[in-house]
Amino acid sequence: DVDVVSASGTGPARQGVMCALLADGGLRVFGGHKPAGPSEVGAWKASFGGTPESATSLTWSDDSGHGLGSFERSGGGAQQTKDRVVILGGFRRGGGGSEPWHRRWPGTPLQLPAAGTQVVALGAPSPRPRIGAASGFAEGIGLCVAGGLGFDLPDEGQSKARTMPLTDAWCADETGAWQQVATDLPPYAFGIHGVDPETNDLVFASGLKLFKDKEVNKPERLWRAGLDFRKSKRTTAGLLDVTDAVYRLGLVNGKLTAMSKNKSGPLLAASGVVVDKIRRRILAFGGFDTSQPTDALWALDMDTMAWQDLAKNYPAS
Repeated sequence: DVDVVSASGTGPARQGVMCALLADGGLRVFGGHKPAGPSEVGAWKASFGGTPESATSLTWSDDSGHGLGSFERSGGGAQQTKDRVVILGGFRRGGGGSEPWHRRWPGTPLQLPAAGTQVVALGAPSPRPRIGAASGFAEGIGLCVAGGLGFDLPDEGQSKARTMPLTDAWCADETGAWQQVATDLPPYAFGIHGVDPETNDLVFASGLKLFKDKEVNKPERLWRAGLDFRKSKRTTAGLLDVTDAVYRLGLVNGKLTAMSKNKSGPLLAASGVVVDKIRRRILAFGGFDTSQPTDALWALDMDTMAWQDLAKNYPAS
């Protein structure tokens, strides 16, 4: 069920913001950019009337003094672990709503703000900035990221940066120390992903159909209304298409296993994803299929690696 919650105060009027639900029960919204504007710093707190699960109201307040308010970044991910928030990827956007993607430089490598105002940079070496990566927290290991799209920034005198598939995987422990887990993964971005709580494998599936060492031209088309993948033929990597491939990556030993293709599985990209640890499955909602936006709802059982089309069990909405 979806409940309506009344709100008071002034929240952020920005796009590309990041969100984190902190231990104090408050939701922090930070970063992002105004329409046609650059990425900006700033943070806001939404205080709930009751617990977040049962709240009937929330109140917005400025919280720019929080450590999260120092990130001049858009479109990153934010996940909480114990007393810290991990900022995953994203990009720093300059002014101009029609600014080309290659000028939207990626944000700095991952950073780890403490619960207060102190910001702690993650240790080096660290993974390159990226968008659309597979990620998740593995018990006893830490935050892990794999694949995604990175940026080859232009050299002096060049006018264009290239968006390229990344094929590495890294994990960071709670101290911020990084260790590279894999270097030659199959290209993956904007798919369905999560860490298996039983095995600590990173499972990643579906997403864009990519090719090693081949540029992905204008990936921002993923967010354009009316996109038809079948008509998007002018990319260096060929069609802007989706795949049904499924992989498991051992985060301890770096072993990659390609799972047998399940033909009843989804062809999806840019879905909303959450891990159901109790039932040991990954849930994926919406995104794009091979032709258009979709309201599909799928589950991937991380024990049997079988797909289930959950939308078939519910009436159309």
